[in-house]
Amino acid sequence: MRGMHPVSLLASVLAAGLVAAPPVLGQSPTPPPPSAPDETDRPGPSAELEFALGDGVVAVVGRHLIRRNDVLAAFEGGYFESVLPELGDLRRATDPGLRRRGLEKVLIEMLRDHLKTEGGRLQGFGQDAIDAMVDRRIADLQRDYGGAAGASERLRGSGYDPASFGRRHEEMILRVTWERMATGRAPGPLGRVNTDRFVPPGLLALQYQNLASSPRAEDRATVGETPRRYVLEQTILGLAEYRSVERAQEVAERIRAEILAGGLTMERAAREFTLPQERVQDWRIDPLSEPQVRALARSRFDGTEMAAWVLGAAPGDVSPPLLLSLPGPGGALRPRALVVMRLAEVLPPQPARRFEDQGLQAELTRSIQADWDEARVEQGLYELLEATYVYPPQLKADLLRKDSRAGAQPQGTGAAPAPRAGGAAGVR
Repeated sequence: MRGMHPVSLLASVLAAGLVAAPPVLGQSPTPPPPSAPDETDRPGPSAELEFALGDGVVAVVGRHLIRRNDVLAAFEGGYFESVLPELGDLRRATDPGLRRRGLEKVLIEMLRDHLKTEGGRLQGFGQDAIDAMVDRRIADLQRDYGGAAGASERLRGSGYDPASFGRRHEEMILRVTWERMATGRAPGPLGRVNTDRFVPPGLLALQYQNLASSPRAEDRATVGETPRRYVLEQTILGLAEYRSVERAQEVAERIRAEILAGGLTMERAAREFTLPQERVQDWRIDPLSEPQVRALARSRFDGTEMAAWVLGAAPGDVSPPLLLSLPGPGGALRPRALVVMRLAEVLPPQPARRFEDQGLQAELTRSIQADWDEARVEQGLYELLEATYVYPPQLKADLLRKDSRAGAQPQGTGAAPAPRAGGAAGVR
């Protein structure tokens, strides 16, 4: 379901006022209803939703109401940044289209959370047991903050009162309980685990073979194979900060000469001469394979000179000044800086680890189980969505499209999940 894009519906939700009001930082995730209906809460004439619920409600999932202010508060509060790492950039964006995209993503995550909460309720756990867990959590807060008054003050600072915190914590318990049962990490109400997490040895061997023989270097890296890699250091001399190419060239030549003479290290040169200053921390580049070196040369150095120097250099060599270019208006590369590079080290290639390596088998097992867990959660959410009341109906129809089940791994098929991408070093 993370790949879903119910654009037509969400556009109408947003047209109903989701982005019309300015965001309020620090707003409570569950604000009190207004004393009188707000005209901005009503859909515009082109909206498809035709809400009659009032109170700024933009969606209903089971017994949950999702209000416009809830979505705005979650968007501005960064509640979903752990699963939506791009949310910070979207929140800071001034482009209304980008902010709208962020609000759409938050709305989908809120829907997913409410479905998981419904799933937890459907498991049939006793309400008394859930209430006891919430009471223990509130008691812990009171102990940690010197009593009920201190705990209430702490909760108010986070946008809660004791009642809303209790509801929020109960929903969290139900979500976590449902996820753990759906993935076989915990038993259900009857004390029985219904999902098998055992990875057969044959499937483990097949996953290893697929990864070790993959044409993708990222896949082979997950079993320990690494190509020859180049460790580079650099000092960046911004042309705007040095006023002219000639001035930057003069400084670059002096840096190169002093490093070759042994009177200066690249780290010290970067700290003394790098402009703009925020680029100082980039003085050492993560190890790069040959394809990554060539990609960096094409994207940042407008040619092959940088790649030719790196691939032909020996450890300790220092490059002549290299012209760094970045995309300008229209996408054309524009000169931005001169860079002096030093090849610090060449890391030799490493073969893949042997399948008999117990540590590697444990890593592969965890990777397969993580793929299965993700697929089982998505399958469970799909089934919950089918059985749960959702308003407006078009929202449910959009989310039930076939592509919302893409990648789901049925239990017991014996098929290996798609390999996870490896951890090849990124290019700065």
